[in-house]
Amino acid sequence: MTRTRYWPIVVVGAVVVAACSGSDEAALPTADSGSVVEAASTSTEAVAPPTTDAPTTSVAPPTSSTSTSTTTAPPTTTTTIAEPAPTIDDVRINELQVIGSHNSYHLAPEGAVKDGLFALVPAFAVNLDYTHRTLTEQLDRFGIRQFEIDVFADPEGGHYSNRQGPPVVGEPAESGIAELDEPGFKVLHIQDFDFRTTCFTLVACLTELEAWSSANPTHVPIHVMIEIKEDTIEQIAEDGEFELPDLDVEWTVPIPTTAELLTDLE
Repeated sequence: MTRTRYWPIVVVGAVVVAACSGSDEAALPTADSGSVVEAASTSTEAVAPPTTDAPTTSVAPPTSSTSTSTTTAPPTTTTTIAEPAPTIDDVRINELQVIGSHNSYHLAPEGAVKDGLFALVPAFAVNLDYTHRTLTEQLDRFGIRQFEIDVFADPEGGHYSNRQGPPVVGEPAESGIAELDEPGFKVLHIQDFDFRTTCFTLVACLTELEAWSSANPTHVPIHVMIEIKEDTIEQIAEDGEFELPDLDVEWTVPIPTTAELLTDLE
C-alpha cells in the first residue's frame, strides 16, 4: 500500500503600508517694485506685489515614516500516520523481559509433616510454606515464561521413593508413586521433608512445557533453568542456620552428580 506523508505547510502573507512624501512648490514670477505685467489680451495693468530676495521655501505636507507589517499564519494541521505495531519477529532474544517463577514445581508441605516442621524448625519451615500452580496454569493464567526446576540424580530409580521425614510424625515413609521408582532425574526441593511437587520427574516437567508450547506455537521463547542438587540434610541445616534436632533418623543422601550424569541430563 502506498503511504502518503503529509507535511504541514505554513503560508505567510505580509502587507506593508507606507506613506509617500510629496513636494508642492508654487513659483511666482518676481519683479522689482513698480514693474508692470501686461496681459496679452487686455490693457488692464496688473501690479505685482513686491518681492524680496529671500529664498523660496517649499512646505511639504507631514508624512509618516511608520511602516505597518501584518503577518497572518493560517491554522496548521499535522496529520500523524500510525506506524504498525511491532511483532515478535522484530524483537531480539536478548531484548525480551519475562516474568519467571523460582522452584516452579513446588508445593508446600502439608498435614503432619508441615506441623512437625513448624514445631521443630519454625524459622526454616516458614520459608517452605508456599505453593505454585502447575506449570501449565503458570503459563496460561499468569504469563510465566521462565521456570526454575531443581533435580536430583537417580540413575537406577527408587532413591527418593521413600521419605524419611514422615515417620518422625507417625506417617509411612513409602510414597507409593510409581514415577519415583523409574530411573532418571527427580524433581523436588529437599529430600525427606520438602518433597511435594507438581511433576515428579524432569521428563514429566519438560513434557508438560512441550505440550503447552505445541498448543501455543506463537509464544516467545520459554527459559528453563535447571539446578542440580546434592546437599545433605546436615548441609542444608548449616546453610539455613538452624539447628537440626537429634531425631535418630538416617536421612537420604543425594547421589553425587558426575560428568556421566550431566551427559545424561543433557
